[in-house]
Amino acid sequence: HARTLAATGEVEFRMRLDPANLGRVHVRLVGSGDEVRGEVVVADDAVRRMIESQLPELRQRLEAAGMTVHRFDVSTDPAAGGDAGPTRD
Repeated sequence: HARTLAATGEVEFRMRLDPANLGRVHVRLVGSGDEVRGEVVVADDAVRRMIESQLPELRQRLEAAGMTVHRFDVSTDPAAGGDAGPTRD
């Protein structure tokens, strides 16, 4: 779902994906002006590492579209028993 955060003027977009080969994936993007922050929470470390390996390309594509990527965190879901520490690009 998407919503505008009135107090800050930011736009927030959230979605949950359940691809069979990756497990549950939660995505949250927050945009303000031409800047974007992202957070992805996945079920396990193998999926986290795979997504982290794609962050440089994602950053490049967003910047090519005129967005400035402020931060993009990828972490595992603590309930899944993985390492819950976020990594940043």
